[in-house]
Amino acid sequence: MNFSNQVAVVTGGAQGIGLAIARKFAKRHAQVIIIDAAIEKAETEAEAIRKSGCLCDAVYADLTMISQLEDLVARIVAKYQKVDVLVNNAGISQKVDILDLREDDYDKVVNLNLKSTLFLSQHVLRHMMKRGAGKIVNIASLSGERGGLFAGIHYSASKAGVIVSTKCLARKAGKYNINVNAVAPGLIATELAEKLMFNTDEVTLGRLGTPDEVADSVVFLASDMASYITGITLDVNGGIFMR
Repeated sequence: MNFSNQVAVVTGGAQGIGLAIARKFAKRHAQVIIIDAAIEKAETEAEAIRKSGCLCDAVYADLTMISQLEDLVARIVAKYQKVDVLVNNAGISQKVDILDLREDDYDKVVNLNLKSTLFLSQHVLRHMMKRGAGKIVNIASLSGERGGLFAGIHYSASKAGVIVSTKCLARKAGKYNINVNAVAPGLIATELAEKLMFNTDEVTLGRLGTPDEVADSVVFLASDMASYITGITLDVNGGIFMR
C-alpha cells in the first residue's frame, strides 16, 4: 500500500473520516489534496500533515457549485499533472422526521452528498480515462442500505444513490483500468456521532467504529491489493448490518 508518486484527492478532508483518510494516504507517501469549503481548517490540517514529513495541500471548493467542478479538476491536473485517486467523502447529515422534511433541507443534503459526488467523479473520470488508470472510492453509509436510524430520509436516499452511482461508474470505467468502489460506514465515533448520540446495542462488536478503521478500508480499495475489485460497497459497520 505504497502510494509514492500518486496524487490522492480527498473531499471533505478537513475533519472526521475525511481527515483520517487524508492522513492515511499521506503516511503512505501520496501527494494528498484536501478539498473542503472549510478552508482555514483544511489548511491547518494540511500544514500539520506536512510537518510530519508528508505531502499535503488544501484547496477551497464549494462542491455544490456544480458548474465550477470542471475548472476545479482542471486546476488540480494542471498543478499536479494527474489524479490517481479520488475519494468522494464530503457530505452532511440531518435528522429530520419524514413529515417535517422541507424541500430546501432535501436539496442541501442531496446536492452535496450525491450530486457533487456524481459530477466531480465525471470530470475526474474523463482525466483518468485518458491515462488508462485510476481509483475512485465513494463514501456511502449504512443508512443507504437499510434506511436511516439516526438521519433523515433525504440523507438515506442520497447515500443509496451513491451506492448505485458507484456501480454505474464502475461499469463505465472498467475497460479503462479504473476501479470504482464505495465504503459504507456504520456508527463511527465522530463529532456527528456525539450530536446524534448513537446507540451501540445493535452493533455486533459492541462499540463505535473509528475514523481510522474507515480510512483503512478506503486505502485498501485504492491500492493495487484491490485491483480486481470494482463496483462493490464495503461495509465497515461492526456487524450492525450483515448481507
